Amino acid sequence: TLVPGSSPKAGSGPEPTARASASVGTSGGRGFALRIERIALDKGAIHWEDAMPGKPFKATVSPVEIEINGLNLHGGESAQLRVTAKTDFGTTITHSGEFTLAPIAGKGEIALNAVPVQALAPNYEALLPVGVGGGSLDLALQYALQRADSGIGVRLTDTRLDARDLRLVDPADRSERLILPRLSARASMIDPLARSIVIESVTQSGGRVLVRRNRQGTINWAEP
Repeated sequence: TLVPGSSPKAGSGPEPTARASASVGTSGGRGFALRIERIALDKGAIHWEDAMPGKPFKATVSPVEIEINGLNLHGGESAQLRVTAKTDFGTTITHSGEFTLAPIAGKGEIALNAVPVQALAPNYEALLPVGVGGGSLDLALQYALQRADSGIGVRLTDTRLDARDLRLVDPADRSERLILPRLSARASMIDPLARSIVIESVTQSGGRVLVRRNRQGTINWAEP
């Protein structure tokens, strides 16, 4: 039996990244229980390549830092999960929360800062009637998940989306159609299983729109 929080001694080397405590229980048929005190991933990297969009999309997420504390594989007690990462196009990703494996449940906060919308264009540009000329997004939310009859249910609260210097352009000549220096949206609740969304506010400041009619009488916003 390992004492919780301790690790087998093997000389004077560094402390192992993962530490575990285990005990064998025979009462109630519970069997073997395992608790891992700490799991850590330092300086990890994710290389993503996607050929499905109209234009191939590539991204690298590095460094990736993940730390899990107090993971109880037998369930019951919550484990703490922290994640930080950065992409090669400058976006930072942070997560702080907790979860249990039995039952499956969790809650926490996620934030993405400085997401450049143009860098992600291959993933969505085919769905838009206009092009994206620039801008960045910040996204922050709180979530709670738990097992439901139809699977794992996720509920989002306090969702905040801020866009800065968002520019929509004509897909043909790249002339600007819409400029939004500052756009903010707040949703107090998003529940996909209940098919419910509660939006508190949508605000923008200093927006400009270009409306142009050609000699044939067609408005640029009405063009495909």
